[in-house]
Amino acid sequence: MSKSVTEYNFLDPEVIECPHQFYAAARQEAPVYEIPGGGFYLVTRHEDVRYVLRHPELYSNQFMDDLNVPPKNPEAAALYDSGYPLVDTLLTLDPPRHKVYRSLVNKVFSNSRVEGMTAYMEAIVTELIDSWIDDGEVDLLNRFCILLPVYVIADQLGVSRDDVGLFKRWSDAFASRLSQFASPEQEVEDARLILEFQRYFENEIIARRKDPQDNIISDLALARIDEGRLLNMEEMLSILQQLLVAGNETTTSAIAGGVFELAQNPQQLKKLQSDPDLIPNAVEEIVRHQSPTAGIWRKVTTETSLGDVTLPAGAMVMIRY
Repeated sequence: MSKSVTEYNFLDPEVIECPHQFYAAARQEAPVYEIPGGGFYLVTRHEDVRYVLRHPELYSNQFMDDLNVPPKNPEAAALYDSGYPLVDTLLTLDPPRHKVYRSLVNKVFSNSRVEGMTAYMEAIVTELIDSWIDDGEVDLLNRFCILLPVYVIADQLGVSRDDVGLFKRWSDAFASRLSQFASPEQEVEDARLILEFQRYFENEIIARRKDPQDNIISDLALARIDEGRLLNMEEMLSILQQLLVAGNETTTSAIAGGVFELAQNPQQLKKLQSDPDLIPNAVEEIVRHQSPTAGIWRKVTTETSLGDVTLPAGAMVMIRY
């Protein structure tokens, strides 16, 4: 007998690891579901997710204050006070202001630029696989899934691949800070790493404004918004942080999840091996089923209803992709 949605704990690591039965129960019984003790609502039906995304006047991206909770450890708080503050750019802005920053990133990742990277990325893939293909076994996560996106990001930003270890640590620190589950000791380490990220890229931004090159940092450092002004340091660091974290974690998770899915479904793997034309659809299915960005937050701006649930102003909603 299948379980009711109330019998699941959404925050249980086992449910997070394999949430599909929970999702099925939620969509059937409570598609807009207030997580017991969680302080937020989960939205699991496709049509409701689309509605939330298309109505930022009701479900806002602007929840920086909810993310930027002061750390419990005063030492960590003092470290953050010595660096640059968080500002709204991509993740935490609504239209039309969001479009100002999004247009900058769209220019950096234009179709022609991305399509021109195919051979370059294939060369990185070959280089990484050649380094372990004769070993008989491999830690694929650490020797491929993590390295591929970080190498690409480093190259496109215009910084050294020798620093990829730093990128991973910085990315993990940002994720830990946003989770708000860090211990007091971890809060201090996160703050130290985030300040390290800020100093590193502050130096890169200053250098590229003096000596522009063909890379993303130069493009952003010289970009102008708001009737001609340059981006300030806080805006630059915010955009670079999101490129680093989003581009790193999501791609790593999608590749690792895809390999896992194919290993669990050998018939699908054989189909893919025998017919490479299926690869584009396989990628779409992997992203759909593994969902490397599984949930996105929105904040309710005014009391409203979704389905048959009344959502109070200020409530946090997580839409599940």
